[in-house]
Amino acid sequence: MYQILPKLPANGSLLDMPKSLIRYISFNALVPFLLIFIFLIGFLMTFQLIKITNLLASQNVSYDKVLELFLQIAVTFVPLASPIAILFSSIFCINKLSQESEYIAMRSFGLSNLQIYFPVLIVSIVISFWVYTMGQNVIPIADMQFKRTVHEIKSKSFLAELKSGRFFYEIPNLILFAKEIEKETFTMKDVFVRLTKAQKGVIQEKIISAHEGRITFLQDDENISDEISVEFKNGNIINYKPNDLEDVEKIIFDVYNFNILEDKDSYNVFNKASGMPEKELKKFLNLSPKELAKRHADQGDLLKAKIELYSRINNPIICLVFSLIGFCLGISHQRSQSRSIAKISIIVLISYFSLYFGGIGMAKKEQISVFLAIFSPTILFAIFAIIMFKRSKWLA
Repeated sequence: MYQILPKLPANGSLLDMPKSLIRYISFNALVPFLLIFIFLIGFLMTFQLIKITNLLASQNVSYDKVLELFLQIAVTFVPLASPIAILFSSIFCINKLSQESEYIAMRSFGLSNLQIYFPVLIVSIVISFWVYTMGQNVIPIADMQFKRTVHEIKSKSFLAELKSGRFFYEIPNLILFAKEIEKETFTMKDVFVRLTKAQKGVIQEKIISAHEGRITFLQDDENISDEISVEFKNGNIINYKPNDLEDVEKIIFDVYNFNILEDKDSYNVFNKASGMPEKELKKFLNLSPKELAKRHADQGDLLKAKIELYSRINNPIICLVFSLIGFCLGISHQRSQSRSIAKISIIVLISYFSLYFGGIGMAKKEQISVFLAIFSPTILFAIFAIIMFKRSKWLA
């Protein structure tokens, strides 16, 4: 690097910087970003994997399916991991130059703060563009496919746990027993089902007994759901409240269709904003009240869609803001200051995400506007970054 410094014009423009110097600083910013980004993705994935480990362990899931799940989970964490990785990689890059006195040499040959930050900015812009592109189409599709895959495995898990002559307790608040179960046709003989649910604080019990039952899986392209229907034949239903045994209802039926999971863990992906690509999301936001009603959507779905849209725009912007903050924090080479950099960066992250997620929570309750909730923390930290940049002074 020292060989190219004498060629630099004092206080020249950004375009006057030699390409070799731009590549050198860019490399020092990009490599730490990739390493930190991969670490963060792996760290964040562990929390999600803990939830599905038992599910995967109980099933004979192929290695291809497991790898597919891992990739889908990893992709969904890109918007969260990218700004954090940019912050720490910018700190590492500039702090490394500071500790090795390279930044002093660059300053002594007339390079300004902006010129030295320029290569880091280029890397940050490329990463931000990548985050924006991923957030518009790739991440929504991966999120939807991940949930579909998990629910598919759950459905298979349900069948695997059903055994003749044994009580089935795997579904919360539900007990199922069948004297005989034919796995090939999903037909059950002498079936007993007990379902407990609470409505408005009142516990209600439903008991179904039938001579025969047949399990069917409901397919719906617009829904991701654990909808497993059972067609009961020749039986009866008893509805009662444990606290009021005088109010008992008994129904005798020839055929009765019952969704055994009662829509547990089910939702309509057709109106799920996080699973909508860019064009579909914008189209959803422009629907009229009548069109929303046809899709069984409400104002809550519309509000979530607006939050999703603004969040996708905000993610690449905060990447650029964190890049500048990291640059300003990294220009000190003194060890005492270097120790405090980690503390300050953690405080920055905690403060930003507290404001960000707190604002989203208030926006969902319609206490503040969605625009204010999403962009206020970013604007606040952008001002903070600009002030830091203007006040930063290079150590001689």
